[in-house]
Amino acid sequence: MKTKTVRHTCSRCGRTGRDRGNWNFEMHQGVPVAIICPACQTAEENAEAEINEATLDYIGTDAFGRAVATSKA
Repeated sequence: MKTKTVRHTCSRCGRTGRDRGNWNFEMHQGVPVAIICPACQTAEENAEAEINEATLDYIGTDAFGRAVATSKA
């Protein structure tokens, strides 16, 4: 079965991409409010995403649509 390719559009520059590079979500109170392409990410945003990936397992969303994560440790 062929999997569907997800197409992203950067909230900052409008660039589109298909699962290429490290796209990040900007979250506000657990809700994704923007998606940011690798070219638009600041060093701080990239570092925060790497830390979150190393320390958290995102397991889904709660009843309010907020991301739910558990610690990997």
